Amino acid sequence: MTAMKESEEKNLKTLIKPVAVIIIIVGAIGVGYFSLTTYLGSSTPIVVVTSESMHPVYWEGDILFVKYATPDEITIGTDIVFHATWIPASDPNANIPVVHRVIDKRLINGEWYFWTQGVNPETNPYPDPEPTPYSNVIGKVVFTIPRIGLPLVVLRPVAGYLQYLLITIVVILIVYILYDYYKPDGKNRQVKNERTLWTEEELKETEKIAGNRIKDEREE
Repeated sequence: MTAMKESEEKNLKTLIKPVAVIIIIVGAIGVGYFSLTTYLGSSTPIVVVTSESMHPVYWEGDILFVKYATPDEITIGTDIVFHATWIPASDPNANIPVVHRVIDKRLINGEWYFWTQGVNPETNPYPDPEPTPYSNVIGKVVFTIPRIGLPLVVLRPVAGYLQYLLITIVVILIVYILYDYYKPDGKNRQVKNERTLWTEEELKETEKIAGNRIKDEREE
């Protein structure tokens, strides 16, 4: 009985460890993102640069930390992240925030508008087609980590499939953990007999010894 209990405890530990790792990783990411959202006051505190429009200030793959900013805090020369009104909804990039530099700002009918432009003269020789209302501004760039988001830029063409890939990986991982927990352990395949609490091997050995003893008694 003790051996069975030890085996169950061992299998339970085998199950708990990977599950705990998954929970810790997911929890750490969630807490970290929530903390950034709270600290920076931005609904999107982190964005990845995906175009050449801000060369040489920002490069593809740069991670930008975005802080909430009031209209007064956004001045000419500020790099802001915003939802562009001039990108058609049918464009695949329509939902991707844009980071450009403010070149002018005006108060129109009670709302601030910001004229913006990418600093790369080769890709953005002219200002953006339309000004951005303050309601579309996510925030201003306050910190940058170079290049570590480059894998996301490379995978962007298949970004729509990544969620399915992640779900598949999680399902496979869960199945593997459950299988590893419930599969018979090689050392514990000798299941105890419910009446004798002996393993099959022990029963066979006992029968063999008893048979040899009877044989010896007959020969005597």
